[in-house]
Amino acid sequence: MTTYNILILNGPGLSGSALSEIEETCRQTCQQLGVGLDFRQSDDETEITRWLEIDAQEFSGIIISPVANNEAATFDFERLQAAITSIAHLNIPIIEVHLENIFLTGSNISAPLKVPESDAGFIAGLGIHGYLLAIQSLATKINI
Repeated sequence: MTTYNILILNGPGLSGSALSEIEETCRQTCQQLGVGLDFRQSDDETEITRWLEIDAQEFSGIIISPVANNEAATFDFERLQAAITSIAHLNIPIIEVHLENIFLTGSNISAPLKVPESDAGFIAGLGIHGYLLAIQSLATKINI
């Protein structure tokens, strides 16, 4: 039997009880689907990109919430985009998730990451449900 594992990466600005609630809900959903979960968070861009570049091949799919809206002004999206581009050849589905709608006027995030040659998706503005939808989408893509 094949074991499927999903990596969820969370960037700066998400912590405390909100992060704990998201992690617990994601764990429950993954358990129901029979999927392993590695849930990580860091405020360090270098660590996030290193996780992508080094650990990506160990997973069947990746969900990334790069940054909370209030932290976006200082986040290096180009660096993250380069890391995702560097693993595109692995053909691992990647879904970018934002709790808030980044397309609203006043958002500090202007656009989703642009990644060539990748099986990428994007979800924004659905709160915690965006993570659950991303998990279910990855489960479908990897035929669970």
